[in-house]
Amino acid sequence: MKNSTLIVRSVFVILLLAGTAQYFSYTNNQQNEAITTTTTTTTKVPIKSSDTNKIKKTKTLVGKWKVNYNSETFKGAIVYNIKKDGNTFNAYTYEYIDMEGYREKAKNEKTLIITSVGSKSGKGVYNIKYENNVYDVPCTIKIIDNDSFILSYDYFGYSDSETWKRL
Repeated sequence: MKNSTLIVRSVFVILLLAGTAQYFSYTNNQQNEAITTTTTTTTKVPIKSSDTNKIKKTKTLVGKWKVNYNSETFKGAIVYNIKKDGNTFNAYTYEYIDMEGYREKAKNEKTLIITSVGSKSGKGVYNIKYENNVYDVPCTIKIIDNDSFILSYDYFGYSDSETWKRL
């Protein structure tokens, strides 16, 4: 076999292999774009009626809520203001009330982040201060009615539940 024939065949094989690799690479990219497009369009699906019901019910969380405490560190109540921020509901400290009814304005600190809520329950993160540290504690929410819910948490063996009442 002549050297020129060997070179032509080698170049042909190299082009064939490179072209095949390029073809499969292009096909794979097209499939990834199709998956991305499908994912993007899936997120734009209109809200179903059951989701709309959840949204209507969760709007009732917005407003002022009072929680009574009777512990060694605090006896009285704290009023929280729940606001809707994007897809979450956040509770901010609004006012402190002592046992005799004296009131003091709070610093408007974010205390509770409700990440998901339905008609009967929800989940969130409760910020607990203990010995000058703030801990993000996962919590569950049990909706009793439009005017009260129970927030419960269990963090490293310390568990508690609080009843939040609408003002």
